[in-house]
Amino acid sequence: MNIIGLKTIKIALAAGISLFIAELLGLKSSSAAAIIAILSVMDTREATYKGVINRMASAILALGIGSMCFMFLGYNLWAYVLYLILFVPISLLLKIDIGLGPSSVLVTHLLLSNGVELGLILNEIALMIIGSGFAIVANLYFPSVSKELQEVLDKIDGKIRSILVHYANYITQDIPLMKGEVVFNILDNDLKLAETLLRNERENMFYEESADLMSYWTMRVEQVRILRRMFENLKYMPQEFTQGTGLAELMILQNEKNSEAELTDTIINRLEELYNRYRNLPLPESRDEFEKRSTLFRTYLEFKEFVDVRNAYDDVTEAKKSTIN
Repeated sequence: MNIIGLKTIKIALAAGISLFIAELLGLKSSSAAAIIAILSVMDTREATYKGVINRMASAILALGIGSMCFMFLGYNLWAYVLYLILFVPISLLLKIDIGLGPSSVLVTHLLLSNGVELGLILNEIALMIIGSGFAIVANLYFPSVSKELQEVLDKIDGKIRSILVHYANYITQDIPLMKGEVVFNILDNDLKLAETLLRNERENMFYEESADLMSYWTMRVEQVRILRRMFENLKYMPQEFTQGTGLAELMILQNEKNSEAELTDTIINRLEELYNRYRNLPLPESRDEFEKRSTLFRTYLEFKEFVDVRNAYDDVTEAKKSTIN
């Protein structure tokens, strides 16, 4: 079932049951419970819980301010206007303005009743509890998107490896450089989709793995930024540049199917060897040679940063596992 269909069913059930219970209990203005339920069914569990808490706080504050305004100024339009003048800025300051609408509806019930009694106040609070409560119950079920999320992350990983292989081939072979904006725009869209799925999973499931996946996603975002910078450098690197062969080999090695964490250690060691090799090269004999080496070395530094980002992620992950064990 798609998200829209699932949310529609949740809203319909929460509103219908809230109205039924409110009428069963003989509460006044029972339809308000259904309205509150409709407003309280949010896109994630976490958003629903926070929304319910804020609406409850908003309702109590609104009923308190409204009661005082009506008792001092009478049950008229001006008392209600004064209530809004006081309630709205306080709600905004307390960041509970999500409850402005439903809370103000509850206060209109006091206005129309021409009296502030304990029973009526309890009636309004009961409407809020019923509507909010069944919204929470309706949102207890959320299907996991972990499978879809993993597919998107795998797709991102594959594209990153493909880009590195392309860079390596561009350095060592006579092939055109890819259309960077097109490739990176597609990759950015995948990253945004992964972020949306991650946030939904984290807010719905409340388990530690979602936080770990968010760290993984952050690492990949940073690596994509570095790949963009490498792309800009490669525009100025001559193709079939012999001195770039060692760097190209390491980029292709990153595409191996072995554990990426294990490969990272290997690549870091070989990057150090490559750096020493660059240092021992004879000085460039011309400006053109100098610019070529400068571009190569910038690309080397960018790739080293790319690998270091992965290595830092692996270190944090390993330290976390050690702490748990």
